[in-house]
Amino acid sequence: MWFGGSGRPTGVLGDITHLGGLVKDKLGIALDPGDLSAIHCSAKVRYGEEKSTREEALASHDALVRVLGALSKVKAHHTHRT
Repeated sequence: MWFGGSGRPTGVLGDITHLGGLVKDKLGIALDPGDLSAIHCSAKVRYGEEKSTREEALASHDALVRVLGALSKVKAHHTHRT
C-alpha cells in the first residue's frame, strides 16, 4: 500500500482486478471479472467525495457476496494454532 499526497492509500490495494489476479495465481481460483468490476469503485466514492447510485451500491454488494462465497470454499493453505 502506498500513500500519495492525499494521505489515502493508493496502488495495488485500490486495484481489485490486480487482487483478483493474485487470487488466481496464489489460490487457483478465477474470480468473475464482471464481479470484480462491479466491486471496484473510485477513491472518491470510497472517501465520500462522490456518491454512487443505489443500484451501483447494491450491484457492488451482490458481487462482493459472490466473491466472498467463492473464497470461502478455498481450503486454507495454513492453519493457525492457538
